[in-house]
Amino acid sequence: MWTGIEGIDEAGHGVAGPARVWVGSGWAAYVGPSLRLAPHRGAVTCLALGIDDDLTVEVAERAPVTAGSALIPAGLRHRISTGPGRVAFVYLEPRGAGHVECASRMSLGGTADHPIAAGHDREAALIESARRGDIETMRALAIGPGGGGVPDPRIVRVLDLLHRPGGADTPTAELAARSRLSVAHLLRVFGREVGVGLQAYRRWARMRTVAAVLAAGGDLTRAAADAGFATPSHLSSAFRTMFGLAPSRLLGAGSGVGIVVHDASGAPAPPFIGRSPGRSSGGGGTGQDHRGQQARGHDLDQGVEPDRVERRRAVEYP
Repeated sequence: MWTGIEGIDEAGHGVAGPARVWVGSGWAAYVGPSLRLAPHRGAVTCLALGIDDDLTVEVAERAPVTAGSALIPAGLRHRISTGPGRVAFVYLEPRGAGHVECASRMSLGGTADHPIAAGHDREAALIESARRGDIETMRALAIGPGGGGVPDPRIVRVLDLLHRPGGADTPTAELAARSRLSVAHLLRVFGREVGVGLQAYRRWARMRTVAAVLAAGGDLTRAAADAGFATPSHLSSAFRTMFGLAPSRLLGAGSGVGIVVHDASGAPAPPFIGRSPGRSSGGGGTGQDHRGQQARGHDLDQGVEPDRVERRRAVEYP
């Protein structure tokens, strides 16, 4: 098991400067200190960039991939490691026009035997734009001028519903009716087209609400409630499963994480600089999870109803 946060000192401060998060329509991005993430399983495709050092992506029973850029498909449990410098992650939702095009621009891998693709054809320019914090250029370079999202219009309709305000709580039966599919068929087709189960993707949609609340100045307790998590601990657990660390640790990276949420027109709202959470064992009554960051080995469900995560034995990486 891997533990700890690379790029964050013993006091919980980033050693490579503050972190920045952007959330837009169909995409999200992170630029900041390299975080020694626990093994995790993302709900959307992720383009990972090593800004100051190459990064290594490990997957169970596969040879590690070391490169300046790597594309990690949705639903694949993996671990990312690098030096103490900065990294960038560009998250590409299936409803957007990015993940298919980005995959076509990778030079190596991306097959069933080698699921991690490496070597984006604009890697040097991508890393330079990430170094400058130029998110618009980085996003444009990542996906290129073309591309397409999920081809099945029924699943596109479901994704649109999930991303409407409050849409992550839409009952599965209603999603099935809107897409003119049975519940069982919807779950099968959704998993095939998106790469993760419907319930896992619901949590991604809720994370967008979390980002919006934090960007507006709210805390994790408010973010958990607004996003539909039963408690802040449920939010923290889901966040660790999806990203490999607790949200309280991300908010403590560097001098604070700046979060910018772009509206439908692409215009950014003013950033909120998250305060570093308290490090005392008492927790301060904020509802934030201050437990250790050891990987918990929770696997995301693959379309199991009702909304629950089946807890199985964690895959141990070499």
